[in-house]
Amino acid sequence: MSSPILRARRMALSLLLAALLTLLVPGLKAWADPTPTQIQASVTADTAGHVKVTGALRDGSGGGVGGGQLTASVAGQPLQTVVSGGDGAFAMEFNIPADKLTGPQDLLITYPGDAQHAPSSQTSRIEFSAQGTTVVTLEVEPASTTQY
Repeated sequence: MSSPILRARRMALSLLLAALLTLLVPGLKAWADPTPTQIQASVTADTAGHVKVTGALRDGSGGGVGGGQLTASVAGQPLQTVVSGGDGAFAMEFNIPADKLTGPQDLLITYPGDAQHAPSSQTSRIEFSAQGTTVVTLEVEPASTTQY
């Protein structure tokens, strides 16, 4: 007992809902997939373990990601956390713990991501020479023999 007008309204509503879903699904997919990010950093370190890092947090198109929390760590130990500026730039300065100053160490800079941006990280190898090595040279003169 449906009239032609009621059937036409139902059909129009069905077509409208289908068109709306077609328009929304790509937008929902883009919302669900965060934009890729990349950390670009320059690291300098001296033999005493003083480290300076300058860099930028960038999105997939090369634009700066502002407000990103970046953490530097060595051997799983966080050393410093900073927030990137509006243009994505950041700077860090810290000292490596004394127990990590022998041999090479990997400095890991991480960004955990947020609702719009994917997480990323960068690893830099830092080389430290052995600290406090002392070389001792002993000269032994031949024993003299004296007879009594």
